[in-house]
Amino acid sequence: MVMRSITLLVMVLAIGSSAFLSLFTGGYEISVNITLPISALSLVVCAAVYIILKREANRAKSPVLRAESKAWLLDTLLSLASLSAMLIAYIASRFSLTLLMRYIDPVLTLGFLVCMIPLLGKDLVQYSKELLGAAPASSTQAALERIAYKFVRKYDFLKAEVFASKQGRSLNILMYIYLKEERSVLQLDSIRLEILKALYSYSNWCEADIIFTLDDRWVDYTALPSLQQA
Repeated sequence: MVMRSITLLVMVLAIGSSAFLSLFTGGYEISVNITLPISALSLVVCAAVYIILKREANRAKSPVLRAESKAWLLDTLLSLASLSAMLIAYIASRFSLTLLMRYIDPVLTLGFLVCMIPLLGKDLVQYSKELLGAAPASSTQAALERIAYKFVRKYDFLKAEVFASKQGRSLNILMYIYLKEERSVLQLDSIRLEILKALYSYSNWCEADIIFTLDDRWVDYTALPSLQQA
């Protein structure tokens, strides 16, 4: 995912550099009659593929599909920039603004790419953190907290603490659940199974350890060097 994000970022910078340099070399001519229908078709196809991949990425929680959808989002925005340029160029041609037509496409392309660079940069930082086994995204941390405290309320536990790290698509979870009173091992095993099912429903790629404790004095002596508190 890191290499894919770097590739997309380099591609965006290359396209942006080309568009920027063209502003100082007289722009470039565009044939509206040919490129307008092609740009419209490209926009429809790219947008449709992006929507499908985005939906599947959210459903499967797949970083591979998420990265692929970002690539198609870039194609969609570039197609939108091209279509917008064609429409403006067509209007300009009706008013004999030939000089303006040469600069429309590079200006709009630069505008859309400026919007894309922060998004790609954010993804690159997040994927780099995941590669190093850092804490997951804040949305993931919040979701794990919600799952934990759903069972705290359901079974009247004292509290819960969730520690997590993410490496690639693997999500490692360590959950401490603090009891108010003693409970049977059989009951706690049954609750543990419920929690694990909830966690695996959230992510098929998680590995979870759930620890119940009544006397929490021992927790202070436990080192968690590779996990971050959610």
